[in-house]
Amino acid sequence: CAITDQNLAVDDYNRTTAGGWGTATTGGAWTVSGTAAHYTTVAGTAQTIPWIGTAYQSNTAVDTVHLSTISSTILNSEQRITITVPVIATGAEIDAGLISRFADASNYYMMELRFATNQTIDLRLQRRVAGTTTSIDSVTLLVRYVAGSSIRLAFKTSGTLLQGKAWVDGTIEPADW
Repeated sequence: CAITDQNLAVDDYNRTTAGGWGTATTGGAWTVSGTAAHYTTVAGTAQTIPWIGTAYQSNTAVDTVHLSTISSTILNSEQRITITVPVIATGAEIDAGLISRFADASNYYMMELRFATNQTIDLRLQRRVAGTTTSIDSVTLLVRYVAGSSIRLAFKTSGTLLQGKAWVDGTIEPADW
């Protein structure tokens, strides 16, 4: 019985870039939308973990969507990110999240955190088909955010199962999805 590597895309971000995320460890080059200068990576250091870096995407424009995609057809995945909100939302919410089963900008699934103007956080699962977004499920987290709050987000897709969870960075990850 042969075991094959099932990782179609893996990135340790152990490189320093400006104007994009460069090429993933496995899976090819990253494609970014919006302003390329908003995408950077920083290689790991002895103070952190020397072989793992960090990728950053910043967005200061209102009502602007930035997507970071990798050229690979991935149906089943488990993704994790930390989202840091530098300000309390005013006027409109701040949305950030992960996309799975990305076909193009009009067709994908998204697990999103919505940071509202009243400092609540909603975890939302959405489907985008032919450019129309539909909400599948949503829950309000039992925590309020402040400027500088960091929230961890995980999104898992496996067959017909779509799962997500969110928790405050620095606390224990919930076992349940």
